[in-house]
Amino acid sequence: MKHLLLALALSALVASAEARAEEGGQCSLADTALVTGWILGGAGALAFGAYDIAAIVRGERPDRTVAIAEIVAMSGSATIILAGTFCGDNPDRVELGIGTAAIALPFIVHGIWALATDRPLETRGTVIGPTMVGGAPGIGVVGRF
Repeated sequence: MKHLLLALALSALVASAEARAEEGGQCSLADTALVTGWILGGAGALAFGAYDIAAIVRGERPDRTVAIAEIVAMSGSATIILAGTFCGDNPDRVELGIGTAAIALPFIVHGIWALATDRPLETRGTVIGPTMVGGAPGIGVVGRF
C-alpha cells in the first residue's frame, strides 16, 4: 500500500512539473506540496473510507492501529495542503486549499473517536439505596452513567 501511495505522489509531482514547464512557468514548492497533499489525502480518504465501511458491515469496532494511521496520515495530508496553500504566491487558491484540507477533518475525528472508544464494552452498575438528603430521608443513586 505504501508503495502505491509513493508511486502516486511521485507521478503527481512529475505531472505537475511537466504541466508547468509546458506553460512556460516553473513548478514552485507550494504547487508541489498542494499536489502531493491532494494525492495523499485522496488516497487516504479512499483507503480509510473503504476500511471503515467494511468494518461497519462486519459489525466490528475500528482497529486501534488503523485509527492511529488514520489520524497521522490525514493530519499530514491536511498540513501539506495548508502549507502549499499559504506558502504559495497565489492568493486565489486559499479557498481551494482550505476546502480540500477540510476533507481530512472527518477522518481525523473518526480516528480520535476510534481511539477513545477502543476498549471492551463495560456493564455499568447503578446502586439505589436509602440516604439522607439535606437532613431528611431520601433515595440516593450511585453509579457510572
